[in-house]
Amino acid sequence: MNEDSIVFWTGINHIVSAIAPGQPVMHLSTVFNEKGGCAGTIEVRNCTLKPATLAYHVVVSNETISLDEAYTYRNDSVVSYFGTPQSSRGGDDYYGGLHLALQEMFSSSVGISFATFMRTATKGVTALRYQRPLKITNSESLDCGYQWLDPTDDLVAAIREITFRMAFKASGTDVESQVMQAERQAIEVVYRSDYVFLGLSLILIWSSAVAVVPLMLKWWRLGRQMSLSPIEIARAFAARELVSGSGSNSSASELMKEVGSRELRYGEVDVVSGGGQDAVPTVTALAFAHPTVVREPRKGAAY
Repeated sequence: MNEDSIVFWTGINHIVSAIAPGQPVMHLSTVFNEKGGCAGTIEVRNCTLKPATLAYHVVVSNETISLDEAYTYRNDSVVSYFGTPQSSRGGDDYYGGLHLALQEMFSSSVGISFATFMRTATKGVTALRYQRPLKITNSESLDCGYQWLDPTDDLVAAIREITFRMAFKASGTDVESQVMQAERQAIEVVYRSDYVFLGLSLILIWSSAVAVVPLMLKWWRLGRQMSLSPIEIARAFAARELVSGSGSNSSASELMKEVGSRELRYGEVDVVSGGGQDAVPTVTALAFAHPTVVREPRKGAAY
């Protein structure tokens, strides 16, 4: 690719420090153009990543552990830096696997070529995540109609998450035990008695019970034991078809023996007025009666 201008680039290099032998160092470099357009300012950011013991803010819930989302890498504190054992090739490949993985995940570039004609060449998916379209004017090329946002904070946060998981996984091996301070938060259901509301509730309950007592007074004047059975109530209110022919002073059990097997149907019946042989139907009503005299209610009729 004959590139005349790089407008976006992310990459990670892995070296061993010459100042502190055995100290591996990774360099994260980002190039971006947040203003976009054919003419703009290219910004460059470089971050140095060193192996160290860090103090994180973590959240432990049930059987899982994760980084606290309320904090970022800026809130982490370094406990100590450390080197790595020398390998057969001088320590260069101790973090090689991590470097290759990060390089594969985050390496990306966008170049604009001004050779024969203007064209844009993109490598890697990271560039597409931070590419945003701009409003194009007639004097600008379509290839200049984008801006590329700063990916540095996101990439450092992703690397932080990956290395935290690697360190946590490694902690399951035989390593020296550490004393750590932890804070546990839990939600518990706590009940507290409010005796004022309890007293008011009891007063209302007992007041309702006392208010019903007068309704039950003088029941013994009926001369027999009685109940609130629907059968007895129907007889008391002269439900003629249901309890006709039964004793007016019959108990619920006696009424059931006399009328318990009667067939009834609810529907339209003729109610007569007057008495004697000259009685004629004068009113149609809805009521319970023997199925032979009950008609199906008529739609729209008023009773």
